[in-house]
Amino acid sequence: EISKITKNISVFNENLKSAVQMCELICREASCFDLNDTESLKSELNTSTVVINATSVGMVPNVDTLLDENLIKNLKTKKVFFDVVFNPWETQMINLAKKYGHIVVSGGYMLIYQALLVLEVWLEMKINFSKDDVEDLAEEMIFVLEREKND
Repeated sequence: EISKITKNISVFNENLKSAVQMCELICREASCFDLNDTESLKSELNTSTVVINATSVGMVPNVDTLLDENLIKNLKTKKVFFDVVFNPWETQMINLAKKYGHIVVSGGYMLIYQALLVLEVWLEMKINFSKDDVEDLAEEMIFVLEREKND
């Protein structure tokens, strides 16, 4: 149960009805807000520990961000910013969060770990992979993404 793992989950969506429907499926304890409710967004961000973008906003070709620079700049404490987007490796949100000293995680890591876990299921065996192995895969992904951007 999610409520045993976390203290508070806040979901922001451009369509409040969609957010409420999603929360009913996943976790009834989540608070739902309209993404355009900037006061609630500011308040919830300031009390959060982890900020996750689980939308396609930021993905090529829509390389915008849902959080403007002033909002990230004025956060009172350090946060962890995770963006599920992996192309580009560092999204505008990730770059802004990094600029203001927050911890950042690219969605590329999610993709790598998912692939490794799927491989274990497919092969029906445990695969030992180190942090260095994951970093090597990340470097390869970054190289490929940069090459595609320049082509």
